[in-house]
Amino acid sequence: MTQVLGMPILLYLAVINVVAFAAYGADKYKAQHGQWRIPEKTLLGLALIGGAAGALAGMFTFRHKTKHLSFLILVPLMLVGWIVLLGWMGFTGDNVLETIGLNPMEQSVKDESVDREKVRKMALWLHEKYPKATLQDVYKTCYQDYFGAEHMVKDEETARAYLHQELEQMKGEKMHIISNEMTGWRHKYVRRSLKLVQQGKLDEEALLTDFLQAASHYNNTHARIEQWMREWTEVAAICIEAVPEWADSSLEDELLECAKQAAAVHHSRAYHDAYHPHYRIVKNEK
Repeated sequence: MTQVLGMPILLYLAVINVVAFAAYGADKYKAQHGQWRIPEKTLLGLALIGGAAGALAGMFTFRHKTKHLSFLILVPLMLVGWIVLLGWMGFTGDNVLETIGLNPMEQSVKDESVDREKVRKMALWLHEKYPKATLQDVYKTCYQDYFGAEHMVKDEETARAYLHQELEQMKGEKMHIISNEMTGWRHKYVRRSLKLVQQGKLDEEALLTDFLQAASHYNNTHARIEQWMREWTEVAAICIEAVPEWADSSLEDELLECAKQAAAVHHSRAYHDAYHPHYRIVKNEK
């Protein structure tokens, strides 16, 4: 719920309800001591702008305005209205926050243009380190860099079991992937090789914890999917220009369809057979 509604909205509601509750208590005190009162429009206004729960609690806690028909009708109605609104926002998800510009997860990529030089360097580096890589492998690293890792995570126990199973299966395999390889061209995440666990250089549980933390950043709202599709179209063109042998119209069309749906892909068969990749995505803290 916190991720759906957004911390700014939840913080605002918490504050406005505390203010409303305090205002009703203060006005009751003023009434009892013959002091200058808080206008009724202000008290109702606090309920209208989000403090209905605090206002209603204040009415009955301090036994204030409970004989005023306008308060008995309007404050509960406002509370119901806010419950309906928040329920709708929770149902429709982050699209509401995108519309009003309060989605913090969206801000990290919103209106961010593609850095052509960084993409070109990424393509040349990937081609040099992994000659068997195809455009599909470029899509995968850029997808991971953009969305993170949660598309691989169902729950913690499943992730733990799958990690342990993969570590068992890879025994005897000769991996060629770099131990800590940055994703995409933004380098927001790192592919941490499982060979570090095999070699005793990294604790299995520590890797799982870092992986799950990286997964918690995953966010695939409608706006991000559209942004991703536009970005991938541009990135693919830059990469093919840098590495012409990656040009493959059939694969390009297939990957564009994946981008439209924000669908993850596996490594290409050529990449998998040549390099035996086994890793987990973790947040790049540098």
